[in-house]
This record gives sequence, structure tokens and C-alpha cells, in this order.
Amino acid sequence: MSNERTRPNIQYVDTDTKELVNLLIQGYENIANKRLYPADPLRLFILWVADIMLQQRVLIDYSAKQNIPRFAEGKYLDNLVEFLNDTIKRLPPQAATTRIKYTLSTVRDTATVIPKGSRSTIDGKIFFETTKDLVIPIGELEGEIEAVCTVAGEIGNGFAPGQIKKIVDFVPYLEKIENITATAGGAETESDDSLYSRYREALSTYSTAGPEGAYRFYAKTANASIADVKTVSPKPGIAEVRVLMKDGRLPEEETITAIKKLLSADDIRPLTDNVVVKAADKISYKIDISYFGFKHGQLSAEAIEKAAKNAVEKYKAWQSEKMGRDINPSKLNQFLMEEGIKRVEIRQPQFKAVNDTAVAIAESTNLINGGVEDE
Repeated sequence: MSNERTRPNIQYVDTDTKELVNLLIQGYENIANKRLYPADPLRLFILWVADIMLQQRVLIDYSAKQNIPRFAEGKYLDNLVEFLNDTIKRLPPQAATTRIKYTLSTVRDTATVIPKGSRSTIDGKIFFETTKDLVIPIGELEGEIEAVCTVAGEIGNGFAPGQIKKIVDFVPYLEKIENITATAGGAETESDDSLYSRYREALSTYSTAGPEGAYRFYAKTANASIADVKTVSPKPGIAEVRVLMKDGRLPEEETITAIKKLLSADDIRPLTDNVVVKAADKISYKIDISYFGFKHGQLSAEAIEKAAKNAVEKYKAWQSEKMGRDINPSKLNQFLMEEGIKRVEIRQPQFKAVNDTAVAIAESTNLINGGVEDE
């Protein structure tokens, strides 16, 4: 759950076990005028009753929190955002798309039709099908058409041009096929954190997309895998929208096109705005560190090495999850210390400010195990 959804915390019902047990035991002792010792069967019965009551209190507290968007989850959050009518709904899973080039074995004296739904595959497990009929005119050898993954979600993302080349549905005179763009745009069902973030930004949409928050809201509706959106105006009349995907990925051309199409709609784009959609600028950095464990600590040598790798991966994810986040070696040191590392020598990265439309992404990682030291 994101930081904006976890603080400040609200507790409607006290769920402290010790306090509840003491309250029940003291109540019984006052009524019965009898002291309950630890092994007394009645005390054990009261402990059982307290456990049941505690579970009910936890459920009551949880149910109350589901009426507040900041704490709501799943279907409860879906219902809370309904007051905005159709402005905001949880984004369903989306299928990855690509462009497929079909090449014939020979020039024909009649047009060749590749039917809508013609399938191709990478490995016999992941399939892409054409979204409409492709007509290769008389005298031509090839044609291009958009294809969509048959399974929605991120499973169809990340296949490079040329990887999809196996024909599933036979077409006469067809010699070969291949994808000419990387597959992209696939997304899982929108998470609670993402939906809540758009919910907060949705108030900006009561105007057209002029406010920065409105551009951010509408851009995120294009794909549930969008992690961050920044809008700047390099010159009057230009709204430049920068986009970053989850896991620090830069958006593919298909995603950028989808966002541009959505933001250019007459009921979204202000009349005087010229909308430009671009990927976040990429700033590369290197990680080069030596780490040391405690000589008489609880972690074994293998565990120390694993802890260091986990900390570095957390840092890389943190660094690339939003635009404008400065390259901060102090944060790397913090993650390593939290994993139980004694001391760290950080040669790279060095601190570097990152502008609002850029994201820092690690290009190489070098971890040196310096051994163990006395405390």
C-alpha cells in the first residue's frame, strides 16, 4: 500500500489483546469476588472469549475503514469512487499489442486477404491475433496490421521485433510473418493504490485537461501499468506529457500513441493546447559498492550476500518508480543497513539531481563482499 494510503492511521475499535483480557478478568473478579489464577479453567475460558471478541473487533475496525477511500480495498474502493459517476472506474486488464508484417511467397494477380483473427505465436503458448482484415493489394508482396495478445495482462509484453514468427492459421501463398514492433501495452487489473491515486486526481477533471492533475488522471486511464505522469509547458500552448511505466520501464510507441489519442479528445483537451506525449528522459547511473557484515552477527555469509542483493534491488526499484527523484546514495545506504549490513563503501552512485521529466535507471551493478568485521 502506498505511503499516502497508510498515514495517518485511524483506529475505530481498540484491538489491544492484553487490555481486553485484563478488562474481562477484572470484570469477572469484581463480580464473583474471586481471584483467577493463571491455571484456573475459568481464566482459560475467558482467554478463549477474549480471542473471539478480538477477532470481532478487528473485523469491525476493518469494516469501518472500508468506508474511507484511503483505507478501502477491492470492491469497497470501487463503490466509494462511484460518486464521480463514469469519470473513474477501475481499469480492467489490457492485452499487449504489436504490428505484424505478412509476406507472401509471390506477387499475385488478385488481392490476398488475411482474415481478422489470424493468429501467430512465439512459442505455442502466447498468441497474437489480428484486429481486422488485412488486404495485400494486387502486385504487392507484404502488408502490416495490428495484432493483440489473446490473453490480457503483462504476459504479452516485452517481445522484441522478429520474435513472433510462427504462423498458426494457414493462409494460401503466405511465406512468413514477423512482428515489426516490440509488444507492449499489456496490463493487469488496476491496483488499489493506482485507483486511489486517480480518484484523488479526478477532481481536476471537472474542467478539461488543462490542470496538471487532470492530464495526469486521463493519461493514467490509458494503461494500468503507468506509474507516473508529469506535465510541463515548454512554451505557451504546448502541453508536454511525460510518462513512466511500472518497474522503471519507458513506454513503448503503442502506449504513447494511445495516451496521445486519449488526451487529444475534444472533451478532454483544452482548445488552445497542443498535446505532446513523450517517454520520461532516462538518466543512467552505476552501482559500485563494497559491503561488510558483522563477525559475530546472526546472519551467515550466504545470508549477508543475499541481504545485500535484496537491498540493492529495493534501491533500484525505489529510484526508478517516479520521475524527478534524485540519485541518492544515502537511500542506498539506508536500504543496506535495514537488511542487517554492518558497513558500506559506496563508490557509485554519487548524488545527482534529476529534473522533473527524467528518471534514474541503473545500467550496471557491482557488489563486492568485503567479508565480516568486529562490531
